[in-house]
Amino acid sequence: MQLSNLKRILVLLGIFISSNSLIGQTYELDAVNGQTINTCSGIFYDSQLALIGGDPELYYATGEDYTVTFCSGTTDAIRVDFDSIFVVAANMFTPALADGDTLWAYDGNNTAGTPIAVYSGFYGSASVIGYSGCLTFRFKSASGFIAFGWEGVISCITIPPVTLQPACTNIGFDNGDFTGWYGTYGIALPPNIPGPPASYGLPYVNPPNPLSITPGPLGAANPTYIPNVWGSTVSAQHNITAGAGVDPFGGFPVVYPGGGTNSMILGDGQNGGFTGASIEQQFSVTAANATMVYSYALVIQDASAGNPHLANEQPFFNIEVLDCNGLPVACGAYHVVGGPGIPGFTHTGGGIYYKGWTDVFLDFTPYIGSCVTVKFTVGDCSLGAHWAYAYLDASCAPAAITGVPIICPGDSTTLFAPPGGAAYAWTPGGET
Repeated sequence: MQLSNLKRILVLLGIFISSNSLIGQTYELDAVNGQTINTCSGIFYDSQLALIGGDPELYYATGEDYTVTFCSGTTDAIRVDFDSIFVVAANMFTPALADGDTLWAYDGNNTAGTPIAVYSGFYGSASVIGYSGCLTFRFKSASGFIAFGWEGVISCITIPPVTLQPACTNIGFDNGDFTGWYGTYGIALPPNIPGPPASYGLPYVNPPNPLSITPGPLGAANPTYIPNVWGSTVSAQHNITAGAGVDPFGGFPVVYPGGGTNSMILGDGQNGGFTGASIEQQFSVTAANATMVYSYALVIQDASAGNPHLANEQPFFNIEVLDCNGLPVACGAYHVVGGPGIPGFTHTGGGIYYKGWTDVFLDFTPYIGSCVTVKFTVGDCSLGAHWAYAYLDASCAPAAITGVPIICPGDSTTLFAPPGGAAYAWTPGGET
């Protein structure tokens, strides 16, 4: 053996030992089957029971059916970031197999927890988080074939709680800041990571932080977004808009025309990099803010051209409106992913679509005395090169008709209904 090759092997061995010493314990699925493990570090592997010829890579075996639970042991959330997952899917063969191999993930301390991911096939990277403080994994190899399996890094996260705000606090951003709002964001992949954007979805060595956008699991409506930072709006992903400017693609105003002096833009514009962001507010509902109008405008890329993306890989925008129990409020939700011919959007060329300012009216009268949460989330595609960003504004008002209630015969007055409704019907008819 040449001395240079020997040195190279020793250097690589030193890197391997050093990185493993920093990661800590390793957990092979067959060895920890049926266990609940409290940990905030370590590497989670498949069983690595099979070896093919002289191939140094270990594979999982056929006929496996294993389960393991990892918990933070505290109130912290726990997450696992996989640099890759490769398990045999039924549709990898022609004709398709009768059954494939599957890795399931649940948010909870057993398989009765909330299902959050199903993996069958190849994933360049993937992440899951257990907000309950536990993640349970079940793996079943039923295909009769074997594959490389997975390697995932375990960590824990302290997530600052969302603070309940008084009724509609700075709801339209007209303080010129984010007072009353709770933000999250992902940290972009640094430009010095080797490889062109097309290779970003593949595993890369020693990431400075876990990717915040990874491919969604099988059948997901959009990529998975797990923030790198919670409870902060100090980022390139959260910006207040002001003045008479217009969006460079849609030509619509950057400040909502029917609102105050400010709006906001969520997302970092025309930049990919596996990032996402959210902003939300939980506030008390009173008679003074029993109706709300949120307004949004959106620019989003279709990532299908050249390198087709599934829905679970496309850029996305999501709106949730929830009650105090976390249940959806009627008519509050909205969801869209990039793709060709998005309904209600205008194509400006180059796979870029936009939707101008759009109003959504919400009736919160059933929640007076309780609270609601309004949350907006935007994310890049999971291969790193495509993006989306949204403009946001909102206002609150009483669920009442206002104006001068008593007038003299022959005089007139103006009455005002809560703004934002799609249509209004006055009784008696014929009045204006």
